[in-house]
Amino acid sequence: MIELIEVCKTYQYGNEVTKALDNVNLTINDGELIAVIGNSGSGKSTLLNIIGCMDTMDSGKFLLNGKEVPQKKRNELHKIRKNNISFIFQNFALLNHYTVFENVEVPLLAKKVSKKERKNIIQEKLELMGIADLQNKLPTKISGGQQQRCAIARALASDNDIILGDEPTGALDSKTGDDIMKVLKSLHQMGKTIIIVTHNMEIAHQADRILKMEDGKITEY
Repeated sequence: MIELIEVCKTYQYGNEVTKALDNVNLTINDGELIAVIGNSGSGKSTLLNIIGCMDTMDSGKFLLNGKEVPQKKRNELHKIRKNNISFIFQNFALLNHYTVFENVEVPLLAKKVSKKERKNIIQEKLELMGIADLQNKLPTKISGGQQQRCAIARALASDNDIILGDEPTGALDSKTGDDIMKVLKSLHQMGKTIIIVTHNMEIAHQADRILKMEDGKITEY
């Protein structure tokens, strides 16, 4: 379970202070598929980054499975992120000089998984994503949809319970985006907790719940 209690986050640019999150309270149950919508600057990505332990809040509490997430210990945040959370980005965030296989291998190396086990996990995830035949190709040599499937395979390789997607279909055409959403919904059915930021209402309406953000606040949920 994810719980945010009175969470605030501000950014300062010169003399201008922006309240990215303004006393946000939120509970997300295990296994939910959540869509977060809102205009640019509404706080969507900040919310995702706080939940993903990629950024820290100024005040409030963040509880993950009942335990408070420390905000001042970067090593602890990294450990929590590595063991609990996987990311899927709009721009895929693949390493262009690594093959598809090697990209999926990255989080397994970080977890010090043995070579034999890594190979088995990677083959399983690539087959699940329907791109096993592309494992020796570089990301620049495959389509956008195939790159996103590679990114999802990499996210699944960690076997983390929470998957966060920042506009995961934003760089794809509508058909490919629909295909990726079907993949995410199948992962949701497997019990993963999935939170996606999106501007696409057709995508958002496929979620269990839609959170609407405005000026750093959740206005609908």
